[in-house]
This record gives sequence, C-alpha cells and structure tokens, in this order.
Amino acid sequence: MYFLYHYHQDFDECQMGDGEVTFHGKVVAKYVWDGDTDIPTFVFYGRFEYLNQVQDRLKKQVLEGDKGWKS
Repeated sequence: MYFLYHYHQDFDECQMGDGEVTFHGKVVAKYVWDGDTDIPTFVFYGRFEYLNQVQDRLKKQVLEGDKGWKS
C-alpha cells in the first residue's frame, strides 16, 4: 500500500490480495513481489495504465532510498 500511495494518492482506498489491487470494486492492477527487494512490481490496467510509467520512474528512486520522490 505504501508504494501504491506514492504512485497515486487515491490508492489509499484500495485493497490488495491474491496478487490483485482493487479500487472501488474493480481490479486496477496485478502485482508480484520482487525477489531481491520488499517492493512489489505492479502492472496497472485501464485508466491507471499510465502509472506503469510512473512506477518505472519512481521505483529506481525508491530502491536508491531517495526520500524526495515526486509523483
């Protein structure tokens, strides 16, 4: 949930489970846990598909420990 919030602030209302993210009752993403980190990788769908690019940009900063990320 922590990472989802940084990719999109409205996702503080989402649910995660069984490899899926639901937002207002709709599946908006699937996720897998990276083997080397505790950071999940998401594949976003539909109107949230643009977040795949946001994740690509921010994930590197997260892994480097940069506290000043911007979404």
